[in-house]
Amino acid sequence: MLKIKDNVDLKELEKFGFKKCSNSGEYVLHFAHYVDGKIYSYIVITKTRRITCLDYVAIEHHQQAVEVLFDLIQAGLVKKVEE
Repeated sequence: MLKIKDNVDLKELEKFGFKKCSNSGEYVLHFAHYVDGKIYSYIVITKTRRITCLDYVAIEHHQQAVEVLFDLIQAGLVKKVEE
């Protein structure tokens, strides 16, 4: 599982397009959000810094999701952890 490193200020995620949800404290990056079409393509970074909800990324948004994750890794913000 991927996790944002503990020493990273989560505000750094905003540089990659993530927005903080005021009520949950999670950071979310939406690729598409269709209510009627039932496509909810997004990446969530939880309050515990785990990167999750990749299973909701629609096929047409996989490339974007991979690129964002790659950018986070290249920036040194991500580490791999055991579940």
